[in-house]
Amino acid sequence: MTTFQIENTNMFRFEKFNVWQKAIDFADFARFVQIAYGSLMEVVSQAVIAKNQGFMADDRCREIYTDAEELARMLSGLKARLLR
Repeated sequence: MTTFQIENTNMFRFEKFNVWQKAIDFADFARFVQIAYGSLMEVVSQAVIAKNQGFMADDRCREIYTDAEELARMLSGLKARLLR
């Protein structure tokens, strides 16, 4: 992950702690998982719209929906595990 760097060489004391740095990286990853879930829901929405507009076959939309259900469960499980 890209770490935020302050130009100034002075740091607050807590920023020097490895645990604080790891917590920041963890929070970034947890946020990424949430963004990935939101993006997946956008894909589902766009697939349904494409099907309804006649740009996508029903079976292809169903395939995307089924794959998205599995990915959503995986992302939800990962998020729950991260927040324990």
